[in-house]
Amino acid sequence: MNRVINVDDRGEVMIPEDPQPAWYQVLDEERTASRQSLRKPIMAGIIVIAVGFGGFFSWAFTAELDSAAVASGSVIVDSRKKVVNHFEGGILKKLLVEEGERVKQGQVLMLLDGTRSESELGQLRGERYGLLAKLARLRAEQEGRDQINFPQQLMDAKQEYVDDILQDEKRLFGKRNEVYEAKRNAQAKQIEQFDAEARALDSQINARTRQEKLVAEQLQGIRQLAEKGFATRTQLVEIENNWSDLVGDMGEFKAQKAAAEQQKAEAEINLASIEMEWQSDIATEIQEAQLALNDVSQRLRASEDVLNRLEVKAPQAGTVANIQVRTPGGVISPAEPIMDIIPEDEPLLIEAMINRQDIDSVHVGSKAQIKLTAYSQRRLAPLDGEVKYVAADQTVDEQRDSSYYIVRAAIDPGALAERDDIEIRPGMPADILILKSPRKAIDYLVDPITESMSKAFRED
Repeated sequence: MNRVINVDDRGEVMIPEDPQPAWYQVLDEERTASRQSLRKPIMAGIIVIAVGFGGFFSWAFTAELDSAAVASGSVIVDSRKKVVNHFEGGILKKLLVEEGERVKQGQVLMLLDGTRSESELGQLRGERYGLLAKLARLRAEQEGRDQINFPQQLMDAKQEYVDDILQDEKRLFGKRNEVYEAKRNAQAKQIEQFDAEARALDSQINARTRQEKLVAEQLQGIRQLAEKGFATRTQLVEIENNWSDLVGDMGEFKAQKAAAEQQKAEAEINLASIEMEWQSDIATEIQEAQLALNDVSQRLRASEDVLNRLEVKAPQAGTVANIQVRTPGGVISPAEPIMDIIPEDEPLLIEAMINRQDIDSVHVGSKAQIKLTAYSQRRLAPLDGEVKYVAADQTVDEQRDSSYYIVRAAIDPGALAERDDIEIRPGMPADILILKSPRKAIDYLVDPITESMSKAFRED
């Protein structure tokens, strides 16, 4: 049997391969067919994935998505609830309202016990009446009147102790005047006495002056007679002695008169001093009494004000809530809340606490969606609203170790126009979704990554 030997281009003998079995050829054909059949689906999948990623990134870079800052809070009244309290506090005498009761502005809510206030008021009125009577007595003494003109309000006072006050002041007025007049009269008598002594001495001086003139004339005549020898020396000496005695008496009387006049002047000064001291003491007492009267009058007005406020009244119309003291005899602390009045017919707002991170996108006038979480979302969809207030500064909650901003939003008037079955009350829980500026979808993917990288690069 002849065998064919094949030689390649290089002259090397080509050994022919052994022929494959039939079953192997079948498998090879099936594998080739399978590859050809999968090529189209794979290519289609690749195309779909490419189109999907391309579409996604195209959408992510072009589409703008709405976002919102979410804040939880509750419904409040626009004018806020009115807290009823009492400045001085006191003891509850009677509670006149119950929780949930509707009251009018100025309606009496409770009565406080006025025993202590009435006692203090009576004491202050007594002090005031006493000071008024004292001032009337002092002014009468100052003006030198012989009786006191008491104010008409003292004369019309119905309290029994007022008569005692007036009588005491009258008696004191009489005694003080007696002492004053006694001092004045004593000095006046001394003045009269010294004046009388001076006048008597003046008369003696005048008499001696006249005698001295006569004796002087007689002495001159005796001297002339003695020179002529008609009078003796003894007669001359006797007359000279008489004249000398008269001159000496005149000098002594003049000295005594000067002393009497000096004593009279001193007595007059003492009298003036007594009068000045009297007026000065009265003026000082009037000033002190007037200051005391002003102080008592102020305290009296404050006490009357306390007495007038024993009736605790509603500051405005509304519904009573959160009564703190109910039992008669219970102590009401000064300025502490007694109860709340929830205003009626007032606009309602939703007050919520928003995170500091979201405050940059929240402004007055921002649109909002309001969810009343007390109602199911199937029954009541979110309501349109608008931000009415944004706090200027953050509020720090030390107990929770957190901080936030207060925001308030109002529900659009027409949002519940046809929902009579929905009732909104103060205190109901609610969420505010404050719409932010639209952002591209890619920003939601990229921003967390870039922020994390930025923080990582800043770390040491």
